[in-house]
Amino acid sequence: MFTPIPLEVVCYDPEVVGIQLCQKTLSSGKKGVEPMTDLAIISEAAGKLTGLIDRVLAYVEDVLAGSRTQPDNAVGRALLDMVHSVPRMTTEQFENMFNSNIKDLLMVITLCQLTKTQLQLNEKLTLLTSL
Repeated sequence: MFTPIPLEVVCYDPEVVGIQLCQKTLSSGKKGVEPMTDLAIISEAAGKLTGLIDRVLAYVEDVLAGSRTQPDNAVGRALLDMVHSVPRMTTEQFENMFNSNIKDLLMVITLCQLTKTQLQLNEKLTLLTSL
């Protein structure tokens, strides 16, 4: 009765979060969905990444064992390029980089809270002086 047509949703990177949130309403059956916390988003992304790595690992093991999967040179080259694109660093370098980024994030959070407190204080002082 209806002819399906191909559809591709194109959006900017910041809009992806909103579109993914809208897509969750389709599967949940509710009319609304609460935004997830940052930790929940990171946890979900890590879970998806783990699933994808498991699929790649299963494919590679099947190819190496010679079972049901035929080797595909294009896939092998893509996997090799992906492995080579990961920066090589020692555990100490990674920890230093990670700790530096955490310190930067904590500083930004502290500055945001300080600014919020300053604005609230200014609002209260303005209210007191106007009385």
